[in-house]
Amino acid sequence: MPPNTYSKLRKRLFYRKECCLCVATIVFFVLYVYSRKSTGEPTYSEHQPDYDAYFPGSDKLGIGEVGAPRNRDRGSTTAMPEYIGKDEASLKFLIVADWGGQSEPPYVTDVERNLAYALGEFARRYEARFVMSLGDNFCDEGVTDVEDSRFQDTFEDVFTAPALRRPWYIIAGNDDYKGNVSAQIEYTKKSRRWFFEKEYYKLSFELPSYRNMTIDILMIDTVQLCGPIPQGKYQPIAPEDEEKAEKQWKWIEKKLKTSSASYLLVAGHYPVFSGGSHGSTLCLKRRLKPLLEAYHVSAYFSGHDHSAQHYRGPDTKGISYFITGATHPRDDKPQHLDGVIESSQFYWTASLDKTVGAFTYCDVRKDFLSVAFISTKQKALYFATVPPRSSKFKRKKT
Repeated sequence: MPPNTYSKLRKRLFYRKECCLCVATIVFFVLYVYSRKSTGEPTYSEHQPDYDAYFPGSDKLGIGEVGAPRNRDRGSTTAMPEYIGKDEASLKFLIVADWGGQSEPPYVTDVERNLAYALGEFARRYEARFVMSLGDNFCDEGVTDVEDSRFQDTFEDVFTAPALRRPWYIIAGNDDYKGNVSAQIEYTKKSRRWFFEKEYYKLSFELPSYRNMTIDILMIDTVQLCGPIPQGKYQPIAPEDEEKAEKQWKWIEKKLKTSSASYLLVAGHYPVFSGGSHGSTLCLKRRLKPLLEAYHVSAYFSGHDHSAQHYRGPDTKGISYFITGATHPRDDKPQHLDGVIESSQFYWTASLDKTVGAFTYCDVRKDFLSVAFISTKQKALYFATVPPRSSKFKRKKT
């Protein structure tokens, strides 16, 4: 082969190789940009779901998510069945935690604004009776006094939907204890919807149309029980006031022991089980978990870790543990999932889009309590059911 012909052939092959590399680079870049557009929402459906109809589930994750539903044979599913929706015979309510904005102006975050809109729409559409707020109501330093502007900036001026002008039942989180919790309690006298008369208290409801079906909810102060989180640590060390803590432990056991409710729920800020950044709360595993099991509690709800989680399995003795803290722009990390993996049903956090969060929707019926994690885009993330307590476990009121 003549030298000039060989040289031309080499140049032609080199040119084609460069073209192929260029095309491959362009394709990779386009796919990368497309993936970054994901909002962190599960790809369960290509359209906005209608919650009055069957909503198909999927195990597929979206970009920026961690975790997925698992162990469906234990009763959990991401399907939103056709009975979810309006029903005068059921009691519906919403649960949030860790939603409390930020400590610097404008004292509100994008994810909180999106939460407020989604919460209002969901409350309106499904006629939720009340909202439960499980602490860290004012991140990251609480409030100073009852006149603190954050009551307006972080709460009143954000959750403005008419459907949210109904009772908000409040408890404190560890961020709230960095400020003045007594001021939050005092604010009950100034707000028509803020209900926080004591550090811990009991709520009782009757199921519409079924007067013999009742729901008891113990709103407990886990920071008082276990203590605040020390700087640089992930676990509370000890309660700051042992006498107050012991008084509350006795109150909890008495209320659990005497409850005759069809559904007995307990709600606090710290989780009992968690695979998130803070992990399971050792204090609550040691003292609260045995009480929940002894008195056959239906479910425990909490926040603290900024994710949506559900635990039910060998470690939980039939009790469901739900975490609903995915309303803060500082996303969670599944750092302790290995320790609870056998009972883990679901774990979700949005790590790429800091404007996306999630809340919990509860629908109490005669035959079951349904619990759904709903994203701030009003899409279903996960769905589970909790049965009523067996009559043999109910205690007669004394």
